[in-house]
Amino acid sequence: MDKRILVTGAGGFIGPHLAREFLKQGFYVKVVDIKWDDYIEQPYYSEKLTLDLREKK
Repeated sequence: MDKRILVTGAGGFIGPHLAREFLKQGFYVKVVDIKWDDYIEQPYYSEKLTLDLREKK
């Protein structure tokens, strides 16, 4: 698969919509968020990561 994209904040309001659209367009969609809700209506990603991307001080 040539087209890959990383969507940060994918557990929020806008992220899932973006990820779903990229997935429909044939992208391999990797999604990242610090916390995920338990409810997901349908998978909208190829790979899901739970991590904190903020800089640690």
